[in-house]
Amino acid sequence: MFTFLKKKSLTSKLLSRIIISAVIPCVLVSLVLIIFTQKRVHWMETRNNIQLAKTTAETVYWNLESVKIALQAVTGSQGFREMNRERQKFLLENLLSIYPCLEEISVLSLKGKEVLKLANEDGKVKQCSDLRDLSQEKGFIFARKEGMYWSSVYPCRKECLPNIILFLRFAGFNGTPAGVLSANVCLCNVWTIISSAKVGKKGYLYLVDSQGKLIVHPEEKTLWEMKNLEHLPPVSNFVQGREEKGHKLTDEYIGLKGFSVHGVYQPVKELNWAVVAEVPTEEVMSIFRAIALGISGLAFFGILGITFGGFFSLRPIVQSIDKLRKGAETIGKGNFDYPLEIKTGDEIEQLAESFTQMSASLKDARNKLEQTISDLERIVEERTKELVKKEKMATIGELAGSVAHELRNPLGDIKNSIYLLSQILRNSPDERIPEIIKIIRRQISISNQIIGDLLDFSRSPKLTLEKVKINKVINLSMLKVTLPKNVQFIGKVDENLPPVEIDRTLIERVFLNLINNALQAMPEGGKLTISTRKKDNFIEIEFTDTGQGILEDNLQKIFDPLYSTKVKGTGLGLAISKNFVEKHNGSIEVKSVINQGSSFTVKLPIENKNLQTEGKRNGIETSDSYC
Repeated sequence: MFTFLKKKSLTSKLLSRIIISAVIPCVLVSLVLIIFTQKRVHWMETRNNIQLAKTTAETVYWNLESVKIALQAVTGSQGFREMNRERQKFLLENLLSIYPCLEEISVLSLKGKEVLKLANEDGKVKQCSDLRDLSQEKGFIFARKEGMYWSSVYPCRKECLPNIILFLRFAGFNGTPAGVLSANVCLCNVWTIISSAKVGKKGYLYLVDSQGKLIVHPEEKTLWEMKNLEHLPPVSNFVQGREEKGHKLTDEYIGLKGFSVHGVYQPVKELNWAVVAEVPTEEVMSIFRAIALGISGLAFFGILGITFGGFFSLRPIVQSIDKLRKGAETIGKGNFDYPLEIKTGDEIEQLAESFTQMSASLKDARNKLEQTISDLERIVEERTKELVKKEKMATIGELAGSVAHELRNPLGDIKNSIYLLSQILRNSPDERIPEIIKIIRRQISISNQIIGDLLDFSRSPKLTLEKVKINKVINLSMLKVTLPKNVQFIGKVDENLPPVEIDRTLIERVFLNLINNALQAMPEGGKLTISTRKKDNFIEIEFTDTGQGILEDNLQKIFDPLYSTKVKGTGLGLAISKNFVEKHNGSIEVKSVINQGSSFTVKLPIENKNLQTEGKRNGIETSDSYC
């Protein structure tokens, strides 16, 4: 079966190259993926543990901060120092009942002597008689001067939970210091926060103070011991102020529970504590080993599959090459196939030479065919679009004319009825009737204008041509428009333009529509510029605004009937304007940039011949330029 490999055959050469080309990339890719995976797993564990430690540190801070805020709310109430003892006792009893973590609260005078002392024992608030002198306490001295002081953590063997004392200065009515409030806070809530946090499957969190001593740990039996953990890398980094190392997993070390771990820390602001997260090394490595094993397995089976697949697929290919070579000679004379260039010195090269002979003729024929098909598709698409558009315009025009005729008579009846109604009700005491009639008349006028647009769109107008100065038409159009105060008009006209042969009434309507559209596009004000110029055998009139602009997708549809970008309007104005301009053998173009404005350019031929007209007016009209 393998005897053919003894000679330097095509199969042996290809098989050896396939194996080499498969093994080397697979091994390299696998090594790169394994190294990347190791770093990625390490990075993900670091990120997750840092985020957990950070969230827990913030929760611990806000847990104690809420107690401080509650105490400040009581002591900050105006007149706390001037209240009688019963009133103070009532407020502090309520505070003790709301916050079970408060074990004891004392009111100290500015001399450091307790004047009122309440304790929370087994859920009951009691007043204590053993009043102390705390004038030499560091916390009292600091709080009296600076306003607030958190004491160091001290163990409470009774509950196996650590405690901390908050000294808080309060003021009297005049704002001067009136005393100090001392509150013993049990860290039971902090223990709950630490113990409920989950770090992977076997990881854990614990809390240390600024000296590296253990404050809170998930296991209750270690709470009161307050071990010094400064020998642990993350604790040492915190104590020595190496903040940059708090954002990276430490090297492997023996953790608090006696097994190999990696750790990070996040500080608790204001309290100078730190939350330490330790995740077992085995847990991190198990994820990496599982992924690395999967990558190695895929690489191994991939190489194995490529080797056997290549071996069993190459032999029949070599046996068929001679037949393919003979067929390629015939194909090269004009039959279907593709060109190929290979320099191997064996049967494949002979096949490539045969394919090369036929590639030139096939390439030319294919290119010509593709070009012909492309041209035909383009022509068919253009003709189809043009036909659909004409059919659509004809259908819409027919419908618009029919609807306009059907609506005009009812509107006339309504108008006459409103007039009769206004005469009947002119002496009515109801003051709303004139305004209502005015609104109805205005709406009838708007409806008539819409009907007029529909009729204009449905008709094919016959032109009454006359030679006029185009600036004259612009002047007449501008006189019919009321410019808003916040719109500046700029005229840039060529006074030496020759007269054009147009239907002045229709072109004036086109200009009015474009001017009104420009003004509506600038509700906040802007500039309206009208410019005229001669270009070849055409007069160009450009209307430019600095308004909102038109979306690029809408520019292709802006002249379609019944299409409008405005909330109000029939969508016929620009369609009618384009129709009028094209009746003059002219054109209308639009350019627009969003938030910069739009520019409509009307091109009219200087002389119009072979137009469908009703007649001509003689003479050239001139006037002073509005522009």
